[in-house]
Amino acid sequence: MTSPTFLAVCAAWLVAAQAAPIFFFGEDRDIRLSEGETKELADFPISKQARDDFHSMLGNVGSESFELPAFSVGDGKEDALAVEIGGAVVTLSGGRVSSETAFGQFPITGQQYYEADMRMFRITFSQPVAAFGFYGVDVGNVEGELVFTTLASNGAAAEIVVPHTRHSESGVAPSGGVMYFGFLDAEDPFVEVSFLNTAGANDVSLPRILLSPVRKVVNPRARSH
Repeated sequence: MTSPTFLAVCAAWLVAAQAAPIFFFGEDRDIRLSEGETKELADFPISKQARDDFHSMLGNVGSESFELPAFSVGDGKEDALAVEIGGAVVTLSGGRVSSETAFGQFPITGQQYYEADMRMFRITFSQPVAAFGFYGVDVGNVEGELVFTTLASNGAAAEIVVPHTRHSESGVAPSGGVMYFGFLDAEDPFVEVSFLNTAGANDVSLPRILLSPVRKVVNPRARSH
């Protein structure tokens, strides 16, 4: 299976500070042992730095890792999965809780994750959020690009192509690398996010989700990585 694995998500509630949308990005390439075989990354410092820079603007975060005993493999397969984090309800549609690890995918923390079908996958929030970020493992192993879209409460949509390494750029299919992407928009908070691979059907996995119920961005200066 050639599916990106999303390992962490960070969001902040509607904030008072006003700032232009900015994003944070870091990527640690895979360790290729042979064609079709990769080694799990024990550390991913570039991705961690992007995450730390992003989180420094948000303050403390709450988290959900989809682990036992609260979640079991298969949860969410038949119906949308609703999770309460930081006093808000986060609803994931189009996937299930899984524990499988193969084809370049592996959990950064824990043993389980939420595996989503990118043809129908979305996350909705019970109140507007201003920031959203995630770890990704095994992204870019097909020809397409990963497109991240936010939907504001007024219906306005914002679309960003995540600048990860792509198959056509590297000459071989990236497999097992780690990346982090964080997006912050204090002026137009959003109530929904979705992911799409432009090459068509592909899976997304979320082993961990983090939310920050802050009322004010800690440091709303424009910067990106």
